[in-house]
Amino acid sequence: MKTAILQLESYDSFSSIRDKFEWARSSRVLIVWPKRNSPVRDVFELKQILREAQERGTQVALVCRDAWVMETAAEWGISVFSSVTLAERTPWQENQTRFSPRTLDTGLTFAQEKREHPRNESKFWQQVTRWGGIVLAGIAGVLLIGFFLPGAKLILSPEIQSHTIEIPVWASPLIETVNINGNIPAEEKTLELSGEMSGTSTGTTQVPSGKAVGTVTFTNLSDQAVTLPKGSLVATAEDPINQFLTDEEITVPGGKTPEAMVSVTAEQPGVQGNVAARSITVLQGSQGAVLTVTNEESFTGGSAVDSPSPVQSDLDAVKEKLLAELKQEALAELSAENQQTLSTAGMTTTVLSESSSVEPGQPGDSFTLSMQVRFAIMTVSQSDLQSLAEQAFTASLADGEALYTSPGQFQLEEAGTQVTQEEGTSWTQQATAQVGSRIDADSLAAQLTGMSVQEATQYLTAHYALSQLPEIQVFPGFWQRLPQASFRIQIQVVMP
Repeated sequence: MKTAILQLESYDSFSSIRDKFEWARSSRVLIVWPKRNSPVRDVFELKQILREAQERGTQVALVCRDAWVMETAAEWGISVFSSVTLAERTPWQENQTRFSPRTLDTGLTFAQEKREHPRNESKFWQQVTRWGGIVLAGIAGVLLIGFFLPGAKLILSPEIQSHTIEIPVWASPLIETVNINGNIPAEEKTLELSGEMSGTSTGTTQVPSGKAVGTVTFTNLSDQAVTLPKGSLVATAEDPINQFLTDEEITVPGGKTPEAMVSVTAEQPGVQGNVAARSITVLQGSQGAVLTVTNEESFTGGSAVDSPSPVQSDLDAVKEKLLAELKQEALAELSAENQQTLSTAGMTTTVLSESSSVEPGQPGDSFTLSMQVRFAIMTVSQSDLQSLAEQAFTASLADGEALYTSPGQFQLEEAGTQVTQEEGTSWTQQATAQVGSRIDADSLAAQLTGMSVQEATQYLTAHYALSQLPEIQVFPGFWQRLPQASFRIQIQVVMP
């Protein structure tokens, strides 16, 4: 048999519930009460709902946790369940009570009904109890506010002193974590950097200026005349080979007078063109098979001038400076990465490439040296050194002392020389921090509850080393005692 489920809301009225019965159109109706604020206010309204169901021939059951509704339904033989699921699985009781119109009228019959179910008569007292509880709670709240209203703020400036300790440090790649014994991890860092630097040439070199000139004689080995164009090339036969160009076109006759002379000019300027007599013996080209050539006299006119030029020592000096500059740049990059380098004597330097814009022997007033270098060095993390300093300071504090240096803000400085061994490096690290009286705000507030301002001032100056008298602010202003509730006391510690 199909069961219709009517979900009541706290704002439902009898007319809206009756409309829901109309929409249900089922012979079994499960009425589900809201969890809070029942829409049915008394037994009379409940009977009206049940009579509506009876007139429609509908079997009714309830899902409800309202005690008086459950009690009334049980008296009338109506099933009441704690959940819809349970109602669907459990057989329902047959509705036994019949509600006549007379029992639903007002007047005497309704009064009898009220007497029959005295729970409705006690509802007035329930309301009285409810509102009485609210009033009592309000009074208690006012009393609590009056108790906890006073507040206080204390501003304390502890006397701060700088303390310096020395920490023996051992850094090694074999160590994984920082410990208070001074052991910290080390790591090899590699950086590749490029740079360039200019230098001034201190040497000199000869720069060719004038070209050598002279006269050569061609001899024709054939009976036919041979013509050589201007710019024909003749040269010396032995190293260094010097080449010369004819200054004009020439025809060498054959037969009885097979010789002709022509002036030539060196192809390249410089003193190397001043060749000795009879050193030019080569005619380049196809005419060399029928013509011979020679110079009867030495050549002159080839010249050179002195010009600045770098020497190797110039390049070496710039290289040394550039390596030092790149090394400092590498150390700066490691420092920016929160790394502290260990002994720089252990830094390895590898030159990957090197070139100069002007090589030794070449003319140039100045030169630029370019280099690419790889640096490798063992490093330790600054955060690890800060952590070690914090651990060491915490262990060295006396009773009643506290650190007033924030984590990571310790002043660190090497003391002494680093000693590098095969497995690591050791040195002494100095650490400086601010130390003052320990102030536990929670426990101090508990100690000061209920004291007058004067008593609190005397207590604070007697138990804590302060750089100035404590500042105590109470509110309301006329209340010159600290609150009884410790959480109403605010303690602020400021650096002097």
